[in-house]
Amino acid sequence: MPLIIPCCPSITAGLKRICPIIFAIPCILEPPGRISEADTHLPSLIPHPIFCGQNPLDTQNPSSYTPTVKKQYLIKSKNKTTLSKIAIIDIDNTLWQFSDHFYLELRKINSNFPTPDQWFTFDTWEGYCSEVDFIAAINSIHHNQDSDRHKPYPESRDFLSSLKEHGFHIILASHRVPEMRQPTERWLTHHRLPYDELHLSLDKTVLFPMADVVVDDAPPTLEKAIKIGALGAGLLFPWNRAYAGNGFGLFQNLNEVLDYILKSSSKSCLSVVRK
Repeated sequence: MPLIIPCCPSITAGLKRICPIIFAIPCILEPPGRISEADTHLPSLIPHPIFCGQNPLDTQNPSSYTPTVKKQYLIKSKNKTTLSKIAIIDIDNTLWQFSDHFYLELRKINSNFPTPDQWFTFDTWEGYCSEVDFIAAINSIHHNQDSDRHKPYPESRDFLSSLKEHGFHIILASHRVPEMRQPTERWLTHHRLPYDELHLSLDKTVLFPMADVVVDDAPPTLEKAIKIGALGAGLLFPWNRAYAGNGFGLFQNLNEVLDYILKSSSKSCLSVVRK
């Protein structure tokens, strides 16, 4: 099956803006997706009345996002109605170990490519492969996301389920071209990873004005999140270790990330509103 090679006037600028592992890839904003049409355990969603009928999670119209207003949903379940909080969750190196599979792909290009524990900078790849080969390696993995080789972290399902149980509306946001939507959805469904929307685009930060929490491994992404007032957190890797202490939390596993989110949310009065 063909690889998707995006065309961009300045790929390098995009690469250095995101992180050394998952970089900006040009694509369009696609409609939000559900984990499965048959998945009936997800609660129904009702726009909060303060938005006068406008869908607060209109991913087709990023210009409608208002940085000064948290766009929220009223979630109606069997026994209660709650005011939902918004969590923007990365996929690669957040829900699964993308870097290990990426390294294997890069070694096919150059057997001297350094191992992930040596990826300390944004431009580690330079001198080992071309930009085209680098992007092709990323797309190759995403194109085969639903391969049996690509398994989520053991705690990923419970991490997402716990966030939903605590009132979060989960938007999975990943830098992927639109052709990768179906294999990504199949992977999420196969591993029963709950979510509310799937956002694939060049710039996930268009979602941040409505975010209460952003979980990502890329320091520039987390810095943008906390700049607009969201809580930032992610898993600790060699490429983000130097940024620890920059206002966001970096942890060894998703259980620690979840604990940080729930404790921080409670302290910042993001607790669920019950009616």
